[in-house]
Amino acid sequence: MAVFKSGSLGYNMRFDKFTGIDHLVSPKPTSVTVLLNHGEKMTLAGTGFTYKTVAGEKVLSGGVIKSIKGFLPTGKLDFSVTGTALAAATFVKTVEAGDTAAAFFKAPLKGNDTLTGSKSADNYDILYAYNGDVALDLSLVARGKRKDKTDWAGKTFTLELKHYPGRPHQWLVAAWVPKGIGGGGSLSPNRRSGPPPPPTKAPVSPKLLFLPVVFLGVLLAVLAAWAVRSLLRGRRASRSYAESLGYKSS
Repeated sequence: MAVFKSGSLGYNMRFDKFTGIDHLVSPKPTSVTVLLNHGEKMTLAGTGFTYKTVAGEKVLSGGVIKSIKGFLPTGKLDFSVTGTALAAATFVKTVEAGDTAAAFFKAPLKGNDTLTGSKSADNYDILYAYNGDVALDLSLVARGKRKDKTDWAGKTFTLELKHYPGRPHQWLVAAWVPKGIGGGGSLSPNRRSGPPPPPTKAPVSPKLLFLPVVFLGVLLAVLAAWAVRSLLRGRRASRSYAESLGYKSS
């Protein structure tokens, strides 16, 4: 079980980004310090670390990482991960790819893990947390093929988890609710869901929609004329019948 802890200044897992390895310091079989391109550094501890030389610089090539500590350019602890078992090659590939922290930590945090925040502004997208009940905002992102990484779209869900009393280390999904959508571009038409639907076209001209109204008006006029005619004919018949009996109509 891996344990993640934030530094005293808090940690933003959504927006922190690793921009590649600059060089290694003190490479040993069980430890190494990795200096990153943006001034931060990470110290790694593990077993079986191996190195190869590329363009005069040593590169971490093998071994298993057991713990990671990230430090800010000021030297303050940014985060720490202990109890993991991460392949060194996976670590190098992820950091060199310039992935965000949310993508990077998918590798060392993939089991029954623990995340511990700080007293500052951490950002794990935790909506609320109570004893035995927690809600997280989870984003599913589809990436495009553009190098500037602007061709993406995502869907956000609110995931509620409830503690399973019978097994202290298991949680059950209590709710899965869509929350929002966003993105820097549009989804590719090659997605499994297919291309966007074509614009809707009215099968009938809007002018024809007035025909039922006209027909109803004509029908009501005919019925009204028939009712008036029947009324007049009835009055004439009553007057003629009264006159034939010698009554005078008033």
